[in-house]
Amino acid sequence: NVMTPNEQRCYLEAGETWRDGWFFPVHRIWPMGFAWSSYIAQEEILDVCLKSGIPPESLPVCDLETPTSFNLVAAVATDDAMLFSNGEPGSTLHAAAAFDEEMTRR
Repeated sequence: NVMTPNEQRCYLEAGETWRDGWFFPVHRIWPMGFAWSSYIAQEEILDVCLKSGIPPESLPVCDLETPTSFNLVAAVATDDAMLFSNGEPGSTLHAAAAFDEEMTRR
């Protein structure tokens, strides 16, 4: 489907002028209405992890090597944090308590 120049003009932002050629759609928000809220939520949760004592090397990310120790690993997705451990029983319990305390401070 090709939009006519008149149709394209309808979608320009205020102050923009139509020009001949291709236009490519760009989102100001993410699909389904997500804006910066997902980014901000994830940054906040990452900061909570760090301030509650979860070291940065315990947070697996796809462009770095897998953590060398799984004594405590935290995974963050938007506003969720998941704590994992193959260490002694209670390892995640202590980390979760520190995480909860840091969340309460905010």
